[in-house]
Amino acid sequence: MASSESAEPVARRVTMRDVAQLAGVDVAVVSKMLSGDASLSVRAETRERVQRAVAQLDYRPNYAARSLRRSRADAFGLIVPDFHNSVYSGIIDGAQEAAHAMNFALLTVSADRTGAEGAQFTDLFGNGTIDGLLVAGSAQADELVRLFRRSGTPVLSVNGRIPGLDRYVILDDFSAAQQAVRHLVELGHTRIGYISGPRDLDTSSRRLDGFTSAMREAGLTVPMSYVAHADYTPRGGYHAMRTLLQLENPPKAVLAANVSSALGAMSAAYAENVSVPNDLSLISIHDVDLAEYASPPLTVVRMPIQEMGRQAVQLLAEKTASEAIERVVDAPLELIERQSTSRART
Repeated sequence: MASSESAEPVARRVTMRDVAQLAGVDVAVVSKMLSGDASLSVRAETRERVQRAVAQLDYRPNYAARSLRRSRADAFGLIVPDFHNSVYSGIIDGAQEAAHAMNFALLTVSADRTGAEGAQFTDLFGNGTIDGLLVAGSAQADELVRLFRRSGTPVLSVNGRIPGLDRYVILDDFSAAQQAVRHLVELGHTRIGYISGPRDLDTSSRRLDGFTSAMREAGLTVPMSYVAHADYTPRGGYHAMRTLLQLENPPKAVLAANVSSALGAMSAAYAENVSVPNDLSLISIHDVDLAEYASPPLTVVRMPIQEMGRQAVQLLAEKTASEAIERVVDAPLELIERQSTSRART
C-alpha cells in the first residue's frame, strides 16, 4: 500500500475569483466577459488584463456549476443509428461545429452500438442532462419523441420526418434523385435501375419519388423488377445489384440511393463480370472520401449533410419546444462526375 507521503498532491481548481484577483478586477467583470455579456462596458486595457490572467492561470470555466445556476445544461443530445454510416458522421460534424460555436456540448449516442432504445435513452439524457434532443434515426424514434415530450425536452428530427412530429430538418432527397437520373438520361441511358433504401424510411420514400418523377419526365418506364429495395449498407447494395444484374434484361445504368449501397453494388458488378462503366453506369446519392478512391471513382450527387447538422442545432437552440420546425435545407446539390458513369453504348 503506497504511503501518503508518496501520493501526489491534488491540484486546486483555478476559479474565476483567482482570475479576477490576478487581473485586478471584480469577479462580476470576469464572469460577464467570459460569458459574452453584451451589456459589459470596460476599457480595452481591462479586457487585455483579464485575457492575460485567463491564459496565465490556464483557467477553464466550470460549466457544471454554471448550468446549475442557470437551470440549463448547455448541452444537446444526438441519437444516430450507428457511427459507421458516413451520412451520420457528416451530421455529427455539422452539429458539433454549431454546438461548439455556442459553447454547448454535444452528447452523441449510437443506438446500434449501445443497444439502447426507448426508455433507456431517458436514463442517458434525462433529468436535465440536455437542453434538447436531435434524433437522426432510430428504430423507435416515435417512442423517443413521446418520452422526451413528456419531460418537456425539445425534440427535433434530423434527416427524416417522424409521423406526428412537425419538427424536422431534412435534405432535398427528391431533387437529389432527380438530378442523378437526369445525368444518366443526358448520357443516353434508357434502361435505368434503382437501388432503393428501406421501405419504411422517410428518406428512402422521397428519393424513390424523385427517381420515378425524373423517369416520367424523360418519358421512360420503370419495370417493377428494376427497383430493388435494400438497407443503406454495402452488403445491402451488393445483394440488390446482383438481383438487378441477374434479370433477363438487366439495366444498363443504376442509381443507388446511398453511397454505402453504391460501393457494395460496384463490388457486385465485379462479381458478375460486369464492367463499370463500360457495361454499366453507376451513380449514387451522397459523397464520402472512399467514393473518390473506388475503382472506378464513383459519380455522386453530393448533398449538404454537414449544413443539415449545423442548422438542426441552431434551430433547436433558437426555437421553443412548442414551435413547429419544418426546414428543408436549401444549400445547393452538386453533381460530382467521376469515372463510374459514361455514355450509353448502342
